[in-house]
Order: sequence, then C-alpha cells, then structure tokens
Amino acid sequence: MLEDIERSSFQKERFPRSLLKTITSSKDFLTLVAEAEKEVVGYSSAYLERRDRARLISIAVLPMERGKGTAKLLLTRLEEACVKKGVTAIGLEVGVSNVVALRLYFSQGYAIKGMIRDYYGKGKDAFYMERSLD
Repeated sequence: MLEDIERSSFQKERFPRSLLKTITSSKDFLTLVAEAEKEVVGYSSAYLERRDRARLISIAVLPMERGKGTAKLLLTRLEEACVKKGVTAIGLEVGVSNVVALRLYFSQGYAIKGMIRDYYGKGKDAFYMERSLD
C-alpha cells in the first residue's frame, strides 16, 4: 500500500520496503494514512528525533488524489499528533525546485532556515525548513 504511493510519488528518493515497515511499526515514528473509499491514498510520517523535536520525513499522495487537500490534511493531522507527543518544533528537507511542496509548507507556517547543497544528489539542493508547534 505505502510502497505503491512511494512508487507513484518519487523517482530516485523512494523509501525501500524495509524503511516503510520501520516507519509504520517503530515507536520512534508517527505515521498517518489518508483513505478514500476504503483505499489508502496517501501518508505522512515524522521521525521523533527528541522528546520535543520531530522531522517530517515524508508526505506522499497518489496522483489521482492530488489537488484535493489530502497532503495538507495529512500534514495538519501529523502536526497535531506530534503536539500530543510533546513536540514543539518540526523540521523537514524539501527540494528547492519542488514548488508544490514549498507552497504547502509555506501555507502551514514553515520557514526556510537554510540550504543543503546536493541533498538529493549532485546539483539537487534542498531547503531545510522548520515550524514551531507551540
């Protein structure tokens, strides 16, 4: 299920099956899914780095469900779940050319804190973004 979402959402940066299994079973991760007509159509996951900090590691939605607010809902619900765990700040990395994701993160109050050169491979930089949850 999550593997299909990964395959349809990412090219080279996909999570392998073993990591998907970890993020859905480990207490160190919060992972939520979105469903439409009893089918999983998206997911979001955060790594609980410390008691008060989390890192969004993935948010992905099947192509047929994009543009319907699913990613925003997944992000909002994930942030709410993080707050319940005592998280006060959440960070993430996003490709500098990923306009759709950047628009989502800016709309949710994330701010660019820095740039990571070659994060996704040679010449593929990422922004490090962060948001306070308190």
